Amino acid sequence: MTYRPLPLPRALRDGVETTTDLARSRVSLAVAVQHLWETAELLSGGLLAVAHYEGKLAMGYHLFVVTDALRALEHRLDELGTSKTVRRREHRALVDVAAVLATQDGDAVLRAVYQVLLPRAVELLRELHDAGGRVADAPTHRLVRLHLPELEEARDWGLDATALLDTGAPAAAVPDSAHDGARTRPVRARRDERFAVFSDTRDYRADAAHDADASPYEQDRLELVRTNRDEIDAIETFALVYYDLLDGAPVDMLWDLARTAWDEVRHSLLGHQLLERISGDPFAYPCSMIGIEVRSRLGGWDALAQISLFGELNIIGPMRALAYAARAQGDEVTARAFDYICSDESLHLRRIRRWLKEQHPLGDLDEIERFTKRRAGALLEELGVMGEEYFVNLSSEQIFELLGE
Repeated sequence: MTYRPLPLPRALRDGVETTTDLARSRVSLAVAVQHLWETAELLSGGLLAVAHYEGKLAMGYHLFVVTDALRALEHRLDELGTSKTVRRREHRALVDVAAVLATQDGDAVLRAVYQVLLPRAVELLRELHDAGGRVADAPTHRLVRLHLPELEEARDWGLDATALLDTGAPAAAVPDSAHDGARTRPVRARRDERFAVFSDTRDYRADAAHDADASPYEQDRLELVRTNRDEIDAIETFALVYYDLLDGAPVDMLWDLARTAWDEVRHSLLGHQLLERISGDPFAYPCSMIGIEVRSRLGGWDALAQISLFGELNIIGPMRALAYAARAQGDEVTARAFDYICSDESLHLRRIRRWLKEQHPLGDLDEIERFTKRRAGALLEELGVMGEEYFVNLSSEQIFELLGE
C-alpha cells in the first residue's frame, strides 16, 4: 500500500518567511490596540450625545465588537511581553478624545470614531494579517483573522453612515482645542427627532398612546414592548458606566458591560419591531427618559448599582408573565422575543451583581443599595420630580415603576 502524507490545515501551510519580525509585530499590534481603546472610550463616552436612534444601536453593538477584540488582543500583547511603557511610547494620538467629548456634539463623535480611529485600527490589523508568518506568529494571526471581519464591517457601516450626516468639518487629527484635557462625558441624553419624549414618569398607561379599551393582555403587551423599546436608556447607562470605569475596571468586567450594552441594543430593537408589528409606526409611541435623566448624572458605580439592583431585578417577573400570556394567546412572535429577553436579563443580573460584590468600593450589596437609593433620591429632588426623603422610602418595585430599567 502506497504511503500518502496527509495535507496540513490551511492555517499551517505558510513557510518560514514572514515580512514582520517579532519587535515590529509587537509595536503594530500595540498601536492598533491603543486606537481600539480610544475607539471604545469615544463610543462609550459619546453615546449619550448621539441623537440618531440607529446610530445609538450601532454604537452599542460596536462597543461590544471592539471590546471583544480588545480582550483577546490585550491577552496576546501580554503573551508577547509588550509592556505598558512600550505601548505608550509607540502610540500617537489621532484624535483628542477629551476635546471631542467636550463638544457635546454627537455628529463629531460619530465622525471621530468612524472616519479616523476605527479605520486606522483596522488598517493596522489588516497589515498584520497580510504580512504572512501564519506559523511563526500564528496566535496573533488567528486572533486578527477572527476579529477583523466584524471590525471592518463596523468601519464600513460608520463610513456610510457619517457620509449621510449634515455637512460639517471632518474629524481632524488631534484638533487644536482650548479644552484642558480632563476626562469628561456628556450628561444630557439626546433622542432622535422622530420621538416625542417625556421625562417625569415611566407610566406608559398615562399617555394618549395607551389604549384603555384594549384587552388586558394587549395593554400589558404594549406596556412591556414600549419598556423594551425604551431600553435606549439602558444602552446609554451601560455605555456611560463603561466610560466612567474604563481606567480601573478589569478588562473582563468591561467585556461584560459591553456585552450587556449589546444585549440592550437587541432588546430595544425587538421592542421597536414589535411596536411596528402592533401599529405600523413605532415612533408614534412617546419615549420615556426619566431613567437616563437620573443615571447619566450618577457616577459609573452608582449608575450600575441603580440599574442592576432596582431595574433589572424587577423587570424579569412581568416579562416572563407576558411570555406565558403571549403563548396562551397564540402570539408566538411576542412569546419568543420575551423568552430571549428574560434569559438575557437573568444573565445580566448574575454578572453585574457579581461585579458589584467584587469590585464596588463599598463591597456590600445592602450598603450599595442604600447609598445608591440616597444618591438617586437627591437627583430626583434636584430635577424637581419628587423629594429625596419620599424617594428613599419607596420599595424597589416602586422605584422600578418610576425609573424603569
